[in-house]
Amino acid sequence: MRSTSSNAANPGYRRLIIAASVGSFLEMYDIWIFGYFILFWTTTGQTPGNRIMQFRVIGTNGTLIRPARACVRVIGLVLAALPLLAGYIMILFDARRRGLQDRIARTVVVEAPQQSVAEARRARMRDDSGTRRGAGTSGEIPATTSGRSLDSNS
Repeated sequence: MRSTSSNAANPGYRRLIIAASVGSFLEMYDIWIFGYFILFWTTTGQTPGNRIMQFRVIGTNGTLIRPARACVRVIGLVLAALPLLAGYIMILFDARRRGLQDRIARTVVVEAPQQSVAEARRARMRDDSGTRRGAGTSGEIPATTSGRSLDSNS
């Protein structure tokens, strides 16, 4: 006679559930990674890390890359890492500093210097204060308001 025990008590069933959960997590992770790089490379050419390091990924023709090319580049990143990072070592010996992923996707990584947020804010404040100060070139805010001195008690 056969036992009517539930599948939950079966150790093989538990392993299957755990494997399915891990597999689902890895699939979601892969989708997230693909989406992250594709979104940033196709919209601005820079991920947040690229922006901090001040470089940008562009096509060999100098334009932003399209989603299909970005997808190929992500796959190229994985392929470059598989043979003991040999695809990245190519960067050291290439005049244009292109790795395997750049060759496969026909992309180039270029410098993209830009103002930091703090520098932009300081420049904006300088511009704003220059228009507020009027014709004075001393950089000081006048000590009078509507014709009266701020020191007088009258």
